[in-house]
Amino acid sequence: MAAPVYPRILEHVFWRRPESELEEFISSNTPFVVAGNPMTRRAVNSVSHDNIGGIYAAVNHLLELGHTRIGYIRLMSGAIGDERYETYVNTLSKKGLSPVCCWDYSDEYNVMNPPKLSVIRKSFGNNAYPGTAVICDSDLTAIVFMRVMREHGLVPGLDISIVGYDDLEV
Repeated sequence: MAAPVYPRILEHVFWRRPESELEEFISSNTPFVVAGNPMTRRAVNSVSHDNIGGIYAAVNHLLELGHTRIGYIRLMSGAIGDERYETYVNTLSKKGLSPVCCWDYSDEYNVMNPPKLSVIRKSFGNNAYPGTAVICDSDLTAIVFMRVMREHGLVPGLDISIVGYDDLEV
């Protein structure tokens, strides 16, 4: 009788690991599921967060609060970042609205290396933020943006609504 083959769950590993490791699992014929990554670049079983549903809910929450000038700060690159940003734009469009502004840091930074306070401060400059709300596709970016808003005399949650994505415990 052959030894049993136990399935493996691979958590969050393949978005920052070499493609060769994924190839090893595929060729081993060991059943596996990648958790926490949608694996859009390969046809493998995966379970991931609902980017479309999450951003859709965030935009609608802000709209229900009365916001119509909603900006976006993008940190995530690749398929995840694209899916989140496109959902933001499409959800606003279906309501007859356009994005107020988008600061895109996805070419220079990532979740493991988010933009520092000075980078967001420089993007903001001395100008008033053109919106009444912002969605940040990373909680870390939302935290930094809150500090910049405070420096400009705005109280997050009172003067401006800020939604972060990814459920980071702070």
